[in-house]
Amino acid sequence: MSHVDALSRAPVEVAGDTEMEVINDKMEVFTLITEEEQVMAVQRTDTRLKTIVGILHREESGRSVSESALVKGYVMKSGLLFKEVEVNKVSRKLWVVPNSMRKGLVVRFHDLSGHFSVDRTVDKIMECYYFPRMRRYVRLHIQCCPECVLTKVPRGRQPGSLHPITLGRRQFEILNLDHLGSFIKSTRGNQYVLVMIDNLTKYVKLYAVRSCGTEGVITSLGKFILQFGIPRRIISDRGTAYTSKAFGEYCTRNGIKHTLNSVRHPQANGQVERVNGTLLPVIQNTMETDHIWDKHIDKVECNLNNAYNKTIGNTPFHVLYGYFPSFKDGVLRHVVQDDAWEDSTRLQERVRERIAKEHELWKLRYDTKHSKPIVYKEGDIVYIKRPPKATDESPKLQPKYRGPLFVTQVLPNDVYGVSALRAEEGRQYATTVHVSQMKSYHLPDSD
Repeated sequence: MSHVDALSRAPVEVAGDTEMEVINDKMEVFTLITEEEQVMAVQRTDTRLKTIVGILHREESGRSVSESALVKGYVMKSGLLFKEVEVNKVSRKLWVVPNSMRKGLVVRFHDLSGHFSVDRTVDKIMECYYFPRMRRYVRLHIQCCPECVLTKVPRGRQPGSLHPITLGRRQFEILNLDHLGSFIKSTRGNQYVLVMIDNLTKYVKLYAVRSCGTEGVITSLGKFILQFGIPRRIISDRGTAYTSKAFGEYCTRNGIKHTLNSVRHPQANGQVERVNGTLLPVIQNTMETDHIWDKHIDKVECNLNNAYNKTIGNTPFHVLYGYFPSFKDGVLRHVVQDDAWEDSTRLQERVRERIAKEHELWKLRYDTKHSKPIVYKEGDIVYIKRPPKATDESPKLQPKYRGPLFVTQVLPNDVYGVSALRAEEGRQYATTVHVSQMKSYHLPDSD
């Protein structure tokens, strides 16, 4: 029984404090106030709301006209200030939120609730709360919300005005360039077509090239110059063939002014875009087999230049040379049409007048469907649209905008030079962009 004896001699522990005594002695207990009590407390500290509460505590007969107007729709209930409003044709009493609580409330119902639109956020807030000019406050908050700025594309009419490109004073003074392709690699190794269009006569030159590189462009321009002379101006997109140092030096040596379109704004080179839309099916319908498509480029070019062009009201060949050429239909053409020649200078003058009228109509239609563009100035902070990146992530989940950036140049025709705020990996991003691809940066409210 030694174990029993040992237990009998074990020390006896003195009875300690009860659990509640320990808690009360060792811990500080805080009483959490309800949201109703918090709103009530803050309402009492807001100068404007204190004034309204003070007026409501007085008899109506003792209020001035201006005081009665100030408290119209406000009521007191259980020590809280409410506003009677009509929401979706239903009358509600909503808690009046002091200015100091607006930011937290909007963050709660927008930032922490799915980043919904202005309307949905306002509807959610107005289930219980009210403050003056709520829609404007929510709209400004969403404009400053980083997640919304990068992922949401504004709806409605896009900003921007139409600025038609000035016509050349003579044929081949201004050239529009673009690449079309890729096609199946031909037996000659060609995969692309370099398209050159005179912006006055709409005459087209096509060159089959192996790639979209600078070398093919310079070689093709050399052939063009031997036939038509050096253009004064070239308009192109921002492909690497046209932004390379070698192409810039080539243009400088030959006295060519090179105009680069703003990124992701195909309307700036719409002349080539329209021809490309026509050219692609023509190539497909003309070639006999896939691998010799480039052998038929001359035939495709001929068909394009001798087809009626609605813009100029004539064929490009006739406007350029002053006569209609005969091909396989030579005998028939002599019967139905005089083999006459017209002064091409007069033809081109008529074309210039016709296009000027067309431009007026195009501008009227375009500007009617677009909103007045925002005018930015150097130093303004903006975001610009960005194309989807080739990643495993769905394009729909990727940011729609890039930024923030700042405006470095104000260029003609609603175009701006923009640059990143700082360099990344030793390089500072810079580009030109049309106003339709830009979004303003808004500073958040101080509260």
